[in-house]
Amino acid sequence: MRALHVFEEWADDTCESSRLVAELIEGEQWAWVHERLAQSEAWARDSQAWQDPAVVAKRLDDFASEVQKPGDIDLQWIDKALDAPRPDAHAAPPRFLVTHEFQRPGEICNQQCGALQIIQATHGSPNRHHQVGRELNGLWVAVDAGVHSPWHLYAGKPVGHPNRPYFYSPRRHRTECDGARILLYDSPGAVIAHSELYFEAAVVCIQHHGQPVDHVLKVLRYGWREYGRTPRPAPTSPDGDPVEQEGTSGTFKEIVAFDYPQYLAPAQ
Repeated sequence: MRALHVFEEWADDTCESSRLVAELIEGEQWAWVHERLAQSEAWARDSQAWQDPAVVAKRLDDFASEVQKPGDIDLQWIDKALDAPRPDAHAAPPRFLVTHEFQRPGEICNQQCGALQIIQATHGSPNRHHQVGRELNGLWVAVDAGVHSPWHLYAGKPVGHPNRPYFYSPRRHRTECDGARILLYDSPGAVIAHSELYFEAAVVCIQHHGQPVDHVLKVLRYGWREYGRTPRPAPTSPDGDPVEQEGTSGTFKEIVAFDYPQYLAPAQ
């Protein structure tokens, strides 16, 4: 398959600006080849245009029409400015839906702080269908939406950030974050292919207090065993629902360093 994908990515390490990208994708699941054809100038996240989904959608369409396309592409995908609407919180959710709102604590952050982001690490038993992630200390691990994630390698989607372990692309960030809070929204159907699979989602403040370091504000841990039949937040925890904690685990730090060795681990 050959497809043209037009999407939006972060243009800097601090998630302060984004740009549009046209990419040629060839191959098949788990074996995609990505070729960048064009990219736009960056524009700032705090601008009125960036915040307006109608403006972003028009920019995506206009950019797609301007790109010189190969003559033999099978599909053209143009991303939306926002993620799809969320289901009603009171409706019956998908089986593995996890939603959790994190507030930016005013007593910890100040006006010099940068954007909120999520870094999500996954670890567990082997996938019974295909190798997922990389092996680390007897577990199969990956940064979610990262360079070794199924999101990227199986589905062929762009990573959450070109070179940082951040979970939310501009499109998802625009949907889930307003600066004072960020919503974790995840529905990991892949748990049915693992006897155990665990997730650790850390909300970080980028450039905390204006310094060149990310700071962990809160962490949510959740997961399942028995191929998704029994919820358990961590391998050594009792069975149960997601658990919010203050800091990340040693496993989380190892996974992030394994997949993104150039990224300085966020301070607790």
